[in-house]
Amino acid sequence: MGVSVDTIHSFEEGMLISRVLQDKIYTLDELSIKKTESSSRQFFKHWFFVLEDGFPIGQLAVYDNPAIKVGSVESLVLGNFESRNDPKISDLLFTAAQKSAGELNKIGLFGPMNGSTWETHRLAIESSPGLFFTEMVYPGYYPNLWKLAGFQPFETYISNIQFLDTENLIEAKPESKNRLESLQLEIRPLNMNKFESEMEGIFEFCLEVFKENPYYSPISKTDFLSKYLAMKPLIDPRFALQTFTKTGERVALFFCVPDLYDPSKTTLVIKTIARNPDPKYSGISHLVYEKMQRSALDCGYTRLIHAFMHQANRSNTISSLYSGKPFRTYNLYHKPTT
Repeated sequence: MGVSVDTIHSFEEGMLISRVLQDKIYTLDELSIKKTESSSRQFFKHWFFVLEDGFPIGQLAVYDNPAIKVGSVESLVLGNFESRNDPKISDLLFTAAQKSAGELNKIGLFGPMNGSTWETHRLAIESSPGLFFTEMVYPGYYPNLWKLAGFQPFETYISNIQFLDTENLIEAKPESKNRLESLQLEIRPLNMNKFESEMEGIFEFCLEVFKENPYYSPISKTDFLSKYLAMKPLIDPRFALQTFTKTGERVALFFCVPDLYDPSKTTLVIKTIARNPDPKYSGISHLVYEKMQRSALDCGYTRLIHAFMHQANRSNTISSLYSGKPFRTYNLYHKPTT
């Protein structure tokens, strides 16, 4: 039968075929990580599969998310990429995607992103071992396949690592502490007994504070709650800290999860740092971070992973101040179609 490209318009059918392909690429341990990968039905259009004698050897999903613009260029979102190490296979996938871009009046291709930034996206450019929890596993040759197809790195993200010890904790500046204390803010852990209502408030907060982030698109409350309800058994409320005003307004969130992939159980992954952009709350992230570091040490944690920070955003600045050292780099890629 030879090699052919097939188009699948059902999200569910594509996911089933995808699992067949992943079985050929990943080990059993890696497959357990791949099961945590998330994708968006909301923006899904179709899958492309490269078949060899009827069996999948490469795949790419196409998403039409109107919020994804590279500069002023409306771009088709490409995600769920998997392939054998063969540029001929990936070229067939990207050529099919480019045709779709023309049909949908898009003049760029952008990814890898499984529909939106709420889902799995980015590609690690180093294939070094030592994955941390929430990080995805991919073959080390994937970035090269994207580059060989004419894609250029467009956005860069980094994960840093910080080693904790009691003698080298960096505290918030005294003037910031005094100013913030005058606001009578309350820092408290997530209330696990009211988990769903807490997450509903965090949902509204995140929609507001993240709306200026690159490639932001809204997520439904149902989808948001579904993601975090699945994570509930993994959350330690001592490391999910919220800050409120005296009137009960949520103004900051500092959310960490234990690194389930660390056999020593001594690593925390910082998943979210967010605050109300009002200048009067500047410094609150440092104040909460100081508190969280001390709690982490008291609980036996010795490492913090500052995960998936855009190289230009405030979280990266905070990480550098707290001696975060580069651990892994990730890219999103773009290619004009004209």
